[in-house]
Amino acid sequence: MRPLPFCCAAALLLGCAAAPPVPDKAPDTRAPQLSIGGVIADRDAPSSNWIDSRVSVAGPLDLVNYQAGYAIQGGDLLPRLADHPQTAPLLAAPSQIGGGAFTQSVATALPSVAGGKPSLSFNTVDSSTLTSAGDTQRREQHQAQLAWTTSPLSLQLQWAATQRSVADPATPLDCSLGGKVQLGLGVLGAADQSLQFGARSCSVNAPDRVAGGLGVDSWSGAWQFGPADRSGRLRFTMLETLPSTMQQSTGPAASGYELQLSQTRSAGPWTGDTAVGVRRVTEIDGAEAGQWVAQANLRREIANVAVTAGWQRDADPLWYVPGAASPVDQVAVGLDLRSWLQQRLGLSNLVNANLSYRWNESADPNLSGGAVYWNLAKSW
Repeated sequence: MRPLPFCCAAALLLGCAAAPPVPDKAPDTRAPQLSIGGVIADRDAPSSNWIDSRVSVAGPLDLVNYQAGYAIQGGDLLPRLADHPQTAPLLAAPSQIGGGAFTQSVATALPSVAGGKPSLSFNTVDSSTLTSAGDTQRREQHQAQLAWTTSPLSLQLQWAATQRSVADPATPLDCSLGGKVQLGLGVLGAADQSLQFGARSCSVNAPDRVAGGLGVDSWSGAWQFGPADRSGRLRFTMLETLPSTMQQSTGPAASGYELQLSQTRSAGPWTGDTAVGVRRVTEIDGAEAGQWVAQANLRREIANVAVTAGWQRDADPLWYVPGAASPVDQVAVGLDLRSWLQQRLGLSNLVNANLSYRWNESADPNLSGGAVYWNLAKSW
């Protein structure tokens, strides 16, 4: 049986584009809410939700919260119309017509334990995509999560089971078990500091790669320091890849680690964040390879409009397995029109409106293009 891995590196492993759009404000789960939104992109349209609707209802005394949603996914017609040298617009029929995804989640509060009230949640996702050949590609995911916080300790455990008929290059990991523990250092006189340890056990779902079927165990530790307007984080992550659980193994196939330092600074209308990391991978034959990654983002509030700009140097999300791609540069700019839209349409007292745009440029055509993000939410 593999040891329990410690990691919060899933977000890092899956990557994130430079200058990402600002997420919607967290909804007030104590009140019923209906929201509808989506993404219109000129690239990666099969993985974009053109329309994403959700409704949430809280039970008596906030003991139970139920949320259901349905998303309509775009096909790959728009990418074929995009003006890229690698594509032949209109000369090839789209391979994916479109699809949909139905999600449900139930969260409940458990009796208080040691001064903290644990919460237990269950989530399911059932999505399908229709191809031009008439086939249906399906993906099912079931997830359970237990969270418990009592100062200065916070604990989170997660279990998941995923089934899919086709691999998604954007999400090449299926993680079955994970957890993290965060310890605040206020009791030691360091109110703005905390330590975090995490673990995750995953498998690679990428049949077209040498890494297809490999298991991935990861351990990580992080030190968070400083107040919110000038915070920093130092994180160390170790990863170990193992052959498929269906095969016998006498030792690890490869291993790797990453050391990353990130900072966030805020001053009036300006907000900036930077990160730089060093990665090292040990192959099966003992050979070592290293690379560095970095990103820098800047946000400026101008009247009721927020302008973002960013640069990122990152690589294949499976950077720790054989055959990983070299890092590539991305440049991105974006507009957040949430406040402008609220004031312009006079919707402040009616709905929470969000509209933003992001444009990416990279030497990799798969990472270049633009997208519009929109959302309308109403609480009662």
